[in-house]
Amino acid sequence: MNLQTEKRLDIAVLSDIHGNYVALESCLAHAVSQNIKTFLFLGDYVSELAYPERTMKLLYEMERTCSCRFIRGNKEEYWFQYRA
Repeated sequence: MNLQTEKRLDIAVLSDIHGNYVALESCLAHAVSQNIKTFLFLGDYVSELAYPERTMKLLYEMERTCSCRFIRGNKEEYWFQYRA
C-alpha cells in the first residue's frame, strides 16, 4: 500500500456531549483548524448539564456550514419518550 496515493478521509466523530457547550466548542474549533468539514455526531447532545440551548444552537450552525450526520442517543430517546 502506497500511503502517498491513498486518499485521506477527514471526519470528526463526536459523542456524549451532554450539553457541555464549552468542551464542544473547543473540539469543533480544533477539528475546523484541521480543515475537517465532515462531522458524525453519535447522540446524547443534551442532558442535565448546563447550556442545552447553546449546545443545540451550535450543532444547528454546524449543520448549515458543514456536512453533518446526527444519530440519536439514549438521552434523545428519553426526551422523546418524556415529551410523549
